Amino acid sequence: MRRGFLMAFVLWGLCIFLAWFSVKKILEKYFKDCFPWFTFSKESFNYLIKDKKINHFQVLFLTVVVVGLSPFYYEYPNWGLSYVASQKADGIIVKYPIGKFCLDNKDCFNIPSTELIGFSSVSPVTSNPKIRPLKYSVKIIIVDEKKFVTEIPEAKEGKFTQYFENGNFPGASVSVVTNLAKYHLLEFNEANSKKISEFYNYLDSKQQADFKKLVEGWVNPRLAKSGLSIKCNDFMIVEL
Repeated sequence: MRRGFLMAFVLWGLCIFLAWFSVKKILEKYFKDCFPWFTFSKESFNYLIKDKKINHFQVLFLTVVVVGLSPFYYEYPNWGLSYVASQKADGIIVKYPIGKFCLDNKDCFNIPSTELIGFSSVSPVTSNPKIRPLKYSVKIIIVDEKKFVTEIPEAKEGKFTQYFENGNFPGASVSVVTNLAKYHLLEFNEANSKKISEFYNYLDSKQQADFKKLVEGWVNPRLAKSGLSIKCNDFMIVEL
């Protein structure tokens, strides 16, 4: 199951149950159960309107089917992870806390509502055999929702398109954000592998500050084009 899908799945199941339960109570209160299957005939409408009779099982079955297919026309929110939103013609992002009817995937999308974490590690390029691999993590934040929705250069250039194609499902935006950050962290590791060899003591506060400055200074200008930003955490040395 994809990350972020669980809450939407729970809400979907809850909607099916509530729809079934509500319709069942209405049927029991206002309509008598009629055994013959409902057909579009004069006799059937007489049962429904005059005699207040209808086949309970058939109505409940149809209710479950209609609500069960709701993911095809309704975008469920992922409370605590992402929210449903759409973009107006003027670029303004509109949020929908309880979800939105979306007949077209372009009508709405999910945007992460929480701080995300990305991880990376690198083996510095150096002739010193004492230098060990370094690992670190970053906090990923959406600082410009409009850019994130409309301007993702890496997607337009065809880079890691597998994370964007058919991606309008609950939690898809989380994958987009984390993989977009990871992409640039990998590029950073490759471009600065020699420089990274200078960081070997994770207990040295100056080395920690310099490393964070190096990572953020290289990655953030590139992520800014997509409305994202990172904040680097302390690095650690991999003990061999």
